[in-house]
Amino acid sequence: MTRLYVVSLIILGITVFTTSATTVLAPIVTGRLRKFIETKGESMERNNHVIIVGNTTLSNNTYLELQRRNIPVAVIVPRDSDLEELADADIIEGDASSVEILRKAGVEKAQAVLALGDDDSENAFVVMAVKEVDVKVKTICAVNDAKNISRVRRVQPDMLIAPQVLGGELLALALSGETPDPDELMDRLFSFMEKS
Repeated sequence: MTRLYVVSLIILGITVFTTSATTVLAPIVTGRLRKFIETKGESMERNNHVIIVGNTTLSNNTYLELQRRNIPVAVIVPRDSDLEELADADIIEGDASSVEILRKAGVEKAQAVLALGDDDSENAFVVMAVKEVDVKVKTICAVNDAKNISRVRRVQPDMLIAPQVLGGELLALALSGETPDPDELMDRLFSFMEKS
């Protein structure tokens, strides 16, 4: 009986100690880990890189393709984004239409900013913020809804890309039995803008 009492007392003591240590140490470890993650991107050299804005299928695939070609990339995503597909990326969390966040991503030394979010208005605001910084960096803007193409053109990105609009047109062509013209499809996919 005494042995059972001693063993249960040892187990109880270990449990109380572990719980207490976890309660005290968890916030300290979490805080240091968060600080390390947030400063990870700041310590990386950003020069002649591409800035991708968004955490979408298009932005993630673009990131992977640029990585395969050894093109340096910084990715701006909204706070609390699921970053599973971008685990190894140079991540900046925040509002990409903020000049401060763009500067943190190194917009002054970037070769291009790709606004590839799901929201066309947010993509347009990103292009406007890049122009506000007044740097000579190429801006590429995704448009997800055909009715927004003329509006997004007004912010004068260097290039518009409308893959979802084109996908809808391709499906309609296939279902109607029409043969797509490759040149026209390329023109529809990429709408090049002239600088004013």
